[in-house]
Amino acid sequence: MSSVRQLSAQTPLATGTLRRVYAHPEREGLLIKVIRPEVIERRWGRGAAWYKRFRRARQFIAVQREVEEYLAAHARGGRADFVQRVHGFEETDLGLGFVTEALRDREGGIAPTLGQLIRAGRCDERVRAAFERFARDFEASDVVIGDFSAENIVLAWDAEQGERFVLVDGLGSATFIPLKAFCRAANRWSKRRQLARVRAQLPSGAGVEAKETPGRFVRRLAI
Repeated sequence: MSSVRQLSAQTPLATGTLRRVYAHPEREGLLIKVIRPEVIERRWGRGAAWYKRFRRARQFIAVQREVEEYLAAHARGGRADFVQRVHGFEETDLGLGFVTEALRDREGGIAPTLGQLIRAGRCDERVRAAFERFARDFEASDVVIGDFSAENIVLAWDAEQGERFVLVDGLGSATFIPLKAFCRAANRWSKRRQLARVRAQLPSGAGVEAKETPGRFVRRLAI
């Protein structure tokens, strides 16, 4: 039997700017993420910037960053609960696949992104409270993220941890000199800015904890 997973006949569960996400053909609790071929050609093909062609990992540079940061989080004392679990790699008929845990919502469907919840008008107090819990743990951690937006955290649920937001994309430093990895203060400052930018997309009244007035919250961000 071939060890190459056949994904081309499947409909992807989701499509991002870089990757397509498929259900694992044999393991229900896992996903396989593969790089979109048109993205590979556009970003790393003949017309790409010269320096990109010399990167050894080429189209897998984002995956490389994610894995390095995932390992670094474990090396610093354990996995962060707000980061999607990594399960490795598998060969597929669409190229090398990045295997991660499948995060589900309360009904068993694919966990929606915060962006999807915003567009659907589903950002109620429960969702906003979950976001604030995520923001607290995310900001307090040493985890480095290169790209944080409402599209790379999902609202997941399981019997063990309940409902929570989980980071599923953008992990790791995207800069040539990884300042945020070396300087904790720079990392925290960057996270606060990115969290504030996402809070601004939430419905009016979101992102302010019950014990704080909006003015006090703005001052705390400026520290």
